[in-house]
Parts: sequence; structure tokens; C-alpha cells
Amino acid sequence: MWPLRGVPRDTSQAWALAEAVASAVPSPALDAELRALTARMVPAEKRVWLARRLQRHHRAAQAVDDDEAPLAFVECDRHAPQLPQLRRQFAEETGLGAPDIVGDFEVRFKGESAVGSAVLREWMDVCAHRAFVAGGGLLLKTHDHGRSFVPNAAALFANGHWRSDFEALGRLFGLAIWQQVTLDLPLHAYVCEALLNDGELPDRDDSELLEALDPDLERSLRWISDEANDVAGLCLD
Repeated sequence: MWPLRGVPRDTSQAWALAEAVASAVPSPALDAELRALTARMVPAEKRVWLARRLQRHHRAAQAVDDDEAPLAFVECDRHAPQLPQLRRQFAEETGLGAPDIVGDFEVRFKGESAVGSAVLREWMDVCAHRAFVAGGGLLLKTHDHGRSFVPNAAALFANGHWRSDFEALGRLFGLAIWQQVTLDLPLHAYVCEALLNDGELPDRDDSELLEALDPDLERSLRWISDEANDVAGLCLD
């Protein structure tokens, strides 16, 4: 039952109230209710829910007597490859590689004087597309002609910086949620489902999961397993 009379029902707000109770009096029943509330959220509610969770987590971690918000600064060359610039930020512990990116985050493009939230949003889109979609790091791949992306397992073998590159990608998504801006980098629904469930993979049948992630591979395996097809010439033994 929605406890706030006169206030429109809000699943993300209900989750926050239930989480506060669960933090004070933990119980398996409340954990189940939290998972059920998460499953009921529509995308707009999930965006608000994620932002609230990040804000509560980081604000609670900040020192009570620390009145000065941390500053992360980026100077970006928009005409140069973006992935090497992100790697340099991690090496220098600036920008996305700064110890704390939930304070003031300032971005400037080289040779340009503009600053502010619009520049930050533009930089985040530039990084998303040119560093991770077309950046050459082999971090993501698509099976639907660019409509959605999933992590590329081949990055572990073909990209010597895969660990820090994936961390940069995760920080970029976290920063986008924190700043409540959108990115031109659509993740596959399966990946989003795992992220919204604290990293727990969706409970699905293996064939259904494979079809969702890689339909071409799923069709190939289904063809091979069909006894009506002659696979002797494929030398699979």
C-alpha cells in the first residue's frame, strides 16, 4: 500500500522508503520486496532510482566536516582520438581517473573558451561514441547494426588496457547517471538488466540468453544441433 496520501505513487520513491526500513531492520522479506519493486519500475523511474542510489552512497561516504566539493578537470582535444586521452586521465588521476568524480566536474575543449553543463554533456557524448564505439579498443560489439551494444569478450585478448578501459566506460556511465544526462551509447537490454540488478545476471534459459546476446551464433548452434542437417563436413570432432 502506498503510504503517502495525496502524493502520486512513485515506485522509485517506494523503493527508497523500503530500503530505509531494510537498512534499519534487515530481513529476507524486505529484500524480496526491494527486488520486486525494482522489477516494476519503468525506465524513467529507474533513471531516478539510480541517481538517488548514487547520491546517497557518495554523500554518505563524504566526510561530514569537508565543506569543499572535490573538483575533477578535463582538457580535451576534440580532434584527437579519445581513448588515449581517457587513458592519460587515469595515469594522471584527472578527469574520469580522478579519485572522486561526484563533485564539480569541469570540461574544456582545447582552443575553446566555453565551459559549463552543455560542454560537459557534449564531451560525454564525444567520449561515448569516439572512445568506446569507434575508438579501436574492441570493448563493445553490436549484433543489431549499432542499435545496442554488449561488452566484447575478445577485448581481454586484443586490448592490453582492457581493465582500465572498461573502468573508464563504467565511470562514464556512472557520471552520466550522476549528472542526469543521456549518452549516445545504447547498451543491450540484457546488460542494463544486469546493471539494474546490482550485477546479478538475469535468470534465463541458456538458449534464450544466447539468442538475446548473439542471435547469429544462436542460429548457427541450432543448425548444427539439428539432426536433419549434415555436419560431417564441418570437422567438428
